[in-house]
Amino acid sequence: MHNSGTYSPAPTLQHDLENSGRVIIRGKSTVGDVTVTTDGGGITAFLDSASAGRGRYITKCGGMFDASLLTTKGTMAGSIAGAGTYYLGSKQLTWVPTRLDHGERRNH
Repeated sequence: MHNSGTYSPAPTLQHDLENSGRVIIRGKSTVGDVTVTTDGGGITAFLDSASAGRGRYITKCGGMFDASLLTTKGTMAGSIAGAGTYYLGSKQLTWVPTRLDHGERRNH
């Protein structure tokens, strides 16, 4: 899925996402066990008390993952990769295992 948009107030992102624009995850929204790829020029941002959940984040060169505007102490993620920018400000990013870490497969 290619997308730009805002996920709010509390849906769970359930499908892989390729982002070349802006994706804002806010409110109490969370990211499920999916892959979010942010292309160059794109931004994936978390606001309010949103959670990066168990998502796998691939941020390509020129892209940005931004958790600095959360109102919580931080968020969690299944994994991060790529040559893009991961901006946390004073927030924490905690690793959590995903189903794929335990050898499970997803069907799309």
